[in-house]
Amino acid sequence: SSRRRHTRLQGDWSSDVCSSDLISPIAAGIIALGANSIAYVAQIIRAGINAIPDGQWEAARVLGYSTPATLFYIILPQTLRNVLPALFNEVISLIKETSILGVIGVLELTKISRDMVNRTMEPFSWYIGAALIYLAITSFFTYIAHRVERKLEYDNGN
Repeated sequence: SSRRRHTRLQGDWSSDVCSSDLISPIAAGIIALGANSIAYVAQIIRAGINAIPDGQWEAARVLGYSTPATLFYIILPQTLRNVLPALFNEVISLIKETSILGVIGVLELTKISRDMVNRTMEPFSWYIGAALIYLAITSFFTYIAHRVERKLEYDNGN
């Protein structure tokens, strides 16, 4: 039988707990990629809000809008138009960044390809296959992004 290394944790609730039982690799990957991505998304949205002219805020104030109403009905719709391309780029980057999760034991496309290369000793076909799958996924999201951008341009009257 295989023995797992146990780490003694400090605290009233502590007992012998295997460190791998604290958080699963998939949860750790979601947290890590999510924290990284949310930082970029926050900056994208902040930049989009800052790109809206101050006159928009002033006009809403003159018309009697509250700050939340101004943000929800006037600022954010304009911001969405400005930040949508960057948000789609972040989604595409996030898809590509999932390949790093294989390092912590998450079963994902690159890890599966690497495992199949180790079994079959045919790296070219497996890595090209993985690359084509990544290309198909990112191309799909790129296509959707272009369609949405064209729709927004059309609605804007350009």
